[in-house]
Amino acid sequence: MVSIYENLNPKFRNLTDLLFYSDRMDLDLSEYKSLYKENRVDHAAYILNVFKRAVDIFWEDNQSFWINRLTFFFSFNEKQISEEMSSFLEKRIFNLFKFKLDINPKYDIEFQQFLAYCTVKLQRNEELNLVKEHLLSLPSSTSATRLMQIVPHFVPLFFKDINEYTDCIIKKITQSARNFELLRELEGLGLSFNKQPIISLAKDLLLERVYNDKNRRALFALLHDNTILASLKTIQVPNARLISLLSASDFKEIEDRHFSNVKHLLELDSSLGDELVNIYASKLYARGTGHRKANADRLIRLLRMFPQISPKKVLAFLSAHNKMIDIKYMLSAFPELRKLAAFV
Repeated sequence: MVSIYENLNPKFRNLTDLLFYSDRMDLDLSEYKSLYKENRVDHAAYILNVFKRAVDIFWEDNQSFWINRLTFFFSFNEKQISEEMSSFLEKRIFNLFKFKLDINPKYDIEFQQFLAYCTVKLQRNEELNLVKEHLLSLPSSTSATRLMQIVPHFVPLFFKDINEYTDCIIKKITQSARNFELLRELEGLGLSFNKQPIISLAKDLLLERVYNDKNRRALFALLHDNTILASLKTIQVPNARLISLLSASDFKEIEDRHFSNVKHLLELDSSLGDELVNIYASKLYARGTGHRKANADRLIRLLRMFPQISPKKVLAFLSAHNKMIDIKYMLSAFPELRKLAAFV
């Protein structure tokens, strides 16, 4: 069997080995491209083969080494070489972000190589939109602590400062409420960010936008922030909008985090209680699942947590829906209501 190495120009092979297996910066590469063109197919295969082995070598100045080497090979403008090198380096860094818990840009070879790769691509005015989008998608799978190990090293490559990064994350809150949760985690680590755009977004979600799944999740997440909630209390929110929000929500959203969503909505409009309990109870019984006292237990917990909600309204709902067993169970929890239910 003939080895592919037998088809290589020996001088080309030697120079390629020196490029990847040594950190010399004084190599005479004036003939390298002409040597490469003698056998493009085999020479390209050899370059990529050696490149994929050399990425595991740690050089003292790793980033500078790779800036030099990648600049040289990208200057070939050989599509196969540049695309395979790019794809390989991007997959390595994305796997590092995904699987390694404690990332250290100083010692993780992949990180140094990738920073070099981004520097070279941007110097060549080539787009790295996929990389930027990946950095902006990190909040969905990364803790605030890990994020701060990663993102600052891409300033100013992709973001002029960390504030520009957080501004981009703010714009993605309606795509995933996790983006806001991560911003709050960053705030807990001492990173401040401009909340005014988020307050404007919360007002828009509350007053103008359709209450689809993503918008509801985003709004409920924003209401957990005291500054945002305080700002929303200063505006007049139509009762019909809050009722529409509750009607669009499922029972799990209404009772999420120990009824914190209910708490926030009642802070916006304390008169919402009666409508709220009717909507919530309807959604509970529409499930058609759970043990026989599960729904009544949830209603009892709701009443005990929020005095703004009238137990009379709960009894009226249960009576209207012929839930006699649950009425008896409710009266055992609230004996003072027996006079309201003499029919039981």
